[in-house]
Amino acid sequence: MSELKTYTHVNRTDENAMFGISRMVDIYEKRGGAADEPHRHDFFTVLFTKSANGKHIIDFCEYELT
Repeated sequence: MSELKTYTHVNRTDENAMFGISRMVDIYEKRGGAADEPHRHDFFTVLFTKSANGKHIIDFCEYELT
């Protein structure tokens, strides 16, 4: 099995900041609507949703976003 890529400091606009805030729609558009390959984060992620459609897979568990 190949090594999983690890995201570090994703979506930070300032490397000195302790956190970053991103809209999922912006990430979706940046990726052209393509799902990302399996990966790791070296940080915690918190998702807040007003409305959603799709799924998010974390540690091989699928979470429906509705």
